[in-house]
Amino acid sequence: MTPGQTQQVVAGTGLGLLHAYDGATGQDVSGFPKRTGGWLFAPAAISDDGRIADITREGYLFSWSVGAPMCQTQWPSWRHDPQGSGNYNRDGTPPGAPKHLTVTRTGHDTFQVSFVAPGNDDYCGTAAKYVAVVDGQPKSLDLGPAVPAGTTVTRVVSVPDHTESFGVFAVDAATNSGPAALVDVTGHGRGHGHGDPGGDGNGPGAGIAAPVAAAPVARTGVGPTAAPHTRSVAWTTGAAGAGLLLVSGLGWLAVRRRRLH
Repeated sequence: MTPGQTQQVVAGTGLGLLHAYDGATGQDVSGFPKRTGGWLFAPAAISDDGRIADITREGYLFSWSVGAPMCQTQWPSWRHDPQGSGNYNRDGTPPGAPKHLTVTRTGHDTFQVSFVAPGNDDYCGTAAKYVAVVDGQPKSLDLGPAVPAGTTVTRVVSVPDHTESFGVFAVDAATNSGPAALVDVTGHGRGHGHGDPGGDGNGPGAGIAAPVAAAPVARTGVGPTAAPHTRSVAWTTGAAGAGLLLVSGLGWLAVRRRRLH
């Protein structure tokens, strides 16, 4: 929870206290414990923007801004990773999806591809490689060596002129593959700005492919995948017969509560 030389263990209690025990002293670090007044029955979720959240058995969700580092390298989530391995030595966290993917036609069958690189674990570290996806199928195109997360990658690649979609996903050293970022290149990149009143090349069909929602990608020889930002899913029964579905993630923690009949 606090940057420094030691790690902290985050744990909630039935007394409504969320602790962050210092790994060297066994004492709470500054600013902890957090008090909720309820029974903390689920593991806390740490977001990638410095927040931490937890929920009580009574159904109250608490969130605090603690400035926690985005990259948690030791045991970042319940059962260690999105695969729920419970194994400290397992790399069970896939890379994130490439951000800000753009594909611009530069020739008859060439595109300039640009994206912000994900990391080895979500958006932390450096992935092992990037894989191109052409019309839903992985292709061996040269997207260059992997670079640290957050670095912009720009490459020119050759693809068939009739290509309809282009995407990129990352693979880590443990063969975990992340979600793909995809763009639709059908009817884009072949015009000359006719979709823009000024004809400056920025309108529809003017050279830059349009982003599309992520779609399933056939992947051969890669490891298990996981949705971005997902850390853990747990179902339990709360007080007064209330069912609680807890989905904790890097980005946020969402709770749905319903009555059981």
